[in-house]
Amino acid sequence: MTASREHGDDLVTRLTARLRGGEVLTASYRGEVSQFVRFTRAAVRQAGTVSQGEVTVELVDGRRHAAATVALAGDASIDGPRLDRALDILR
Repeated sequence: MTASREHGDDLVTRLTARLRGGEVLTASYRGEVSQFVRFTRAAVRQAGTVSQGEVTVELVDGRRHAAATVALAGDASIDGPRLDRALDILR
């Protein structure tokens, strides 16, 4: 998964377009891309890369607040429907 800021912005734009009436949406993105190496007896056993991201959305409608965190795949065709479902559940 390689989620970029542009990908996150596109997802939030998608969600804000679905807001109704007086609903307000806040969103935060958290992501990490890091490399690691595992050693056994001073020899490299495994080298790899970890890439992960998530979006936390909070839906506010008057005095009602609800939040959800969704793990991102880095693919709009997967992440968009996941966030759509999260918004539907928050309502």
